[in-house]
Amino acid sequence: LIIAILSGLLIVGCVEGFGSLFEEISFMTSDLKLVLGENPSTILFVPEILILVLLGFAGSAVRIYAAIAVGHQLNSHRILGSIGAYLAFGVVESIITTPLGMLAESENMFTLIDNIQSNMSGIGLTDLTVRGLIIICVIFTAIYGVVSWKLLDKRLNLE
Repeated sequence: LIIAILSGLLIVGCVEGFGSLFEEISFMTSDLKLVLGENPSTILFVPEILILVLLGFAGSAVRIYAAIAVGHQLNSHRILGSIGAYLAFGVVESIITTPLGMLAESENMFTLIDNIQSNMSGIGLTDLTVRGLIIICVIFTAIYGVVSWKLLDKRLNLE
């Protein structure tokens, strides 16, 4: 959905110029309202996706920064240490998030999802999933931020 919107904006910007950009945005917004419906719970779906994308970008930057901070704790081969720290962060993220994904596929979770889904639309269940991903992204971004802040505070000598 986001890629389709960005592609449409890119095509509109290249072909017709930026004068009609706002007309196309309003056209896409009206089409999006037709797809999502007028349900109040679906109005926040697009901003939540945008927040998730922006948090993903910020989380990636902070993860790189934390990997550099960890790698530079070594006395030699600092770049190699930074690359290793970045890969280790990815492994740790996978180890933590894989059980969460497996939990979502368990039989008890299917029953819970069926109960939730009977009370909300499909977009509401997707909205709930996006909110969970936002929470996970915020947690990892905060952890990487604290790691880089503590390491730089402890080891950075600006005198």
